Amino acid sequence: FPSHDTPTKDVDWDVTEEDFERHLQTLQTGGYTPISMDQMVSHLRTGAPLPEKPVLLTFDDNYVGQYKYASPLLQKYNYPAVWSVHTKFVGTGGKKPKATWDNLREMQKSGLITIASHTVNHINFRELDDAKIAKELKESKAVLEKELGITIEYFTYPEGDYTERSKQLVQDAGYKAALTMSLDPRQERTANESEDLLGIMRYGQSRFNDVIDPSYRDWET
Repeated sequence: FPSHDTPTKDVDWDVTEEDFERHLQTLQTGGYTPISMDQMVSHLRTGAPLPEKPVLLTFDDNYVGQYKYASPLLQKYNYPAVWSVHTKFVGTGGKKPKATWDNLREMQKSGLITIASHTVNHINFRELDDAKIAKELKESKAVLEKELGITIEYFTYPEGDYTERSKQLVQDAGYKAALTMSLDPRQERTANESEDLLGIMRYGQSRFNDVIDPSYRDWET
C-alpha cells in the first residue's frame, strides 16, 4: 500500500485499494481461508488443524495508507491480519506518515488485527549489538502493551534480517514467535517450511500471483 493517505502509488510495488480488493476476492473465490497469527502459531507448534487453504495476511510498518485503505477492506471481508508497528514512529508525518495510536486501538478492537512489535527504531539487527537489540525488543513491547492494553506476543524483524543470537534475544524478551522475510524470491517459502517459530518466512505481495494459484499446492500459510 502507498505510505501516504492518498490512493496513488509511492513506488511500483505498492498495492492500490483496487488491487488489494481484487486480491481478497481471489482468496475468497479460490476457497482460501485467511487465518490469524494465533492459529498459525498454534498449528506450527502443536499441529492443531487449520481450515482449508489457510493464508496469513501481514502488514509491516504501520503506514497510514494501510490503515485508511487496507483496514476497511479487511473488515468488509472479515479477514484477520498481522499489523507490525515500530513504536517511535506511531502518528508521525512526513513523506511516510504512520497510523496513530487511536487508529491502532480501533483496529485492535475490531478483533481482526493482531498487533506485533517491529522494534522502536526499525534498525536492521545486524547493525546492533546484543544490548541494543534487547532494548529495541523490550521497549517496543512495553510501549505497545501500555498504549493498547493488550499482551504483545509476536515480533517482526526489521528488513526481515536476523541472526541465531537475535532469535534467542527475541525469545528472551517474551515473544512467542517472529516473522521474517527476504527480498530474494529464491529464499521465500511457506511458513511451515521455516526453521522454527522465531524465523517464520513469508512471501511478499509481489509474489501473490505466483503463490495464490488455482493449482494450489498443499501449503499451510
